[in-house]
Parts: sequence; C-alpha cells; structure tokens
Amino acid sequence: MAPVSFLFALVVLTRLSDTYSLPYNSGNGIQDSWPRECEGRNYCWIKTDAYRKLQNIFDGLLRGKTMHYRLGDEDVSDRDGQGSRVKDIGRCKPSMTYPKVIYMIKDEDGTIWYVPQTTNYTVEIEIEECEHLGPILEADNTGLDPNKLSEKQVHCVEQRVALMFPVLYHDDKKYKIKLLSPPKGLPLSCSTKIVNKL
Repeated sequence: MAPVSFLFALVVLTRLSDTYSLPYNSGNGIQDSWPRECEGRNYCWIKTDAYRKLQNIFDGLLRGKTMHYRLGDEDVSDRDGQGSRVKDIGRCKPSMTYPKVIYMIKDEDGTIWYVPQTTNYTVEIEIEECEHLGPILEADNTGLDPNKLSEKQVHCVEQRVALMFPVLYHDDKKYKIKLLSPPKGLPLSCSTKIVNKL
C-alpha cells in the first residue's frame, strides 16, 4: 500500500512544482529561526508565527488542489522488523510515535524551507526516533544469550527514508513550489540489528 500512496503523492507534488506560482513580495521572504523542540533534526512539526504569516501564500498556491498524504501506521510497521525477537530490546526502544504534520525542513546547508500545508492539502508523516542509538551492551538486559553475543554486537538503529516534500521558494519575482528531500531522510522506524564484531 505504501509504494502506491507514495507514487501518487510524488506525481501530484511534481505537477505542483511545475505549475503554480504567485507574485513574490520582498517583505514576505522566509526569515525564521529553527524551533528549540526540533533542534538536531532536519524536519520540524512546529508551526511558527513566521510560517502563519505566509499562510495566505500557501492557500493561494494550492487553491483548488486536494491531497492528504499520510505515511505511517501499517506502512511503517511493515518495514521495521515487526515480529523479530530482537526488536525493542534493552535500551533500543522507539520514542513516542504519532503522525506529525511537517511544516519545515532543512537542506544540506542548513537552510530552512517551508512545507506548504492547507486545509485541503497536507503532508503528514509518522516519525519514529530511537531513544538511544548505537551499541547495546549486556548490561542493558537484552534478553539474548550472552554466549551467542560473544561474536556479535547488537545495535539500535533508525531506518531513515528519503522523502520528497513540496517546499516554498521564490524565483523571478514569484513564489513557487519545488520538491526537496531533507539530507539523510527521516526516521520512520527504530529497531535492533545484529552485526559481527570486528
């Protein structure tokens, strides 16, 4: 189900990137700070005051367009190692997971980009971050046989997926929408992975 939904969303977003534009006013440029709640991340679910001031631009660009794209629930659990006996052991547990409407993303240079959202056009992602990344030690009570772990190491890892978002930009005195993927993707699942020790 996820690939079909994602393909549909990508087609809709691609058409938007080529078709829609509105006049750009120099006083309406994107000048925003990254919210404290989203520090260390390349995405943010906080709607800032500066974002709200451009809502009329988003509404104008997406007028007449309807899409509610949501990636999560079963789509995520199908690819996070569900059913594995080494999932969520020790300190390898996901943080609280719930769908987040993504309002801002960062590119490789750390530049902030707004993801336009309207009443009839939303992009919602269920994020699942790990509470602890890296090696899991025997002291973490993995529940696995210590003898079998003598040649192995259990790591807590996030599966990060590259997702394309529509973002607002201005070019040739017009606001437009283009597609942009945050570097290193977004964490959609947290699970354990067994690797051989060096």
